[in-house]
Amino acid sequence: MHRAAVIAVLAGCWTEAHRPAPPAPARPAPPPAGGCTIRDRDAEPMDSLALTLDGETFATLSGGVGFDLRVTGAAPTARATAENDLAELEGDVALDAFHVRPLGGLTAGWLEVGAAIVRGARGSVASLEVELPAAIDPRTVRVDVPCNELTSVRRRDPDYTRGTYMEVPRAAPLSAVPGGPVVAHLLDGQDAELRMLERRGDLARVRIIGEEKHNHVLAWVPANALRYAPYGRGHGTGYGYGVGAPPRWSVSCAHRLPIFARSAKRGEVRVGWLKAGKSITALTDPAGPTVDVQLGPATRRPYVRGIDLARCPR
Repeated sequence: MHRAAVIAVLAGCWTEAHRPAPPAPARPAPPPAGGCTIRDRDAEPMDSLALTLDGETFATLSGGVGFDLRVTGAAPTARATAENDLAELEGDVALDAFHVRPLGGLTAGWLEVGAAIVRGARGSVASLEVELPAAIDPRTVRVDVPCNELTSVRRRDPDYTRGTYMEVPRAAPLSAVPGGPVVAHLLDGQDAELRMLERRGDLARVRIIGEEKHNHVLAWVPANALRYAPYGRGHGTGYGYGVGAPPRWSVSCAHRLPIFARSAKRGEVRVGWLKAGKSITALTDPAGPTVDVQLGPATRRPYVRGIDLARCPR
């Protein structure tokens, strides 16, 4: 073999041996963690959202609140990030004290759910416990609803005005569709608030109105189980707002200010941020090393630190 050919072969071998290996194919990004997230950005006022740290409430938000609520399995609490016009917070929410509702339409074909309790989640589907009006047997039912179709209970009055008030002189079966299977029973002698919405042959479609939390049943019943009521009954819903004395102190900062709460298990824990330029009521002297702040009813007061306040631009 000619000397030039040998050199060429050796050069080729060296090149192949030392050529960098092609880059490994990029691994796909891990899929987002499965689970149940209930998201609410509704501008309508909500009743309240209590945030806890190790079982103690450090903030109770009401009015215009947006939040993400993460439900895991059958855990009694959910992890929440919440925001109102003052602060961004993170904490736990006791599910048995917090009500949700489906975004629209009938649930299971016959329930108008205004407020239900999340009793757990499997994947991205939540299991809801719905309390029915007192005139219905059973008193509660469980229904499954996709988590992305749930939101919080807001201050909206349900529509009581449509239909004719009726009484229930005898027990009767309820069906989601005319002639369909029985889903529940209407009890006789109960003080039910019931409106007949339409009549179809020997069947009537009725709305049985729940109390307080506004869970209603919308179903078909034999028309001969009803009779016209001599008078109408109604529920009142009202919200009062008190005006108290102006706060003695307040704190604010031109940039975001960390908010803390103290846990018996974990010591000082940052639970959120006061928004830049926002003023919040201080419950203790702002000159102290820590300053308790007002974030609604609480058993564990949140606070900001004096050292952080001192860094605020003057």
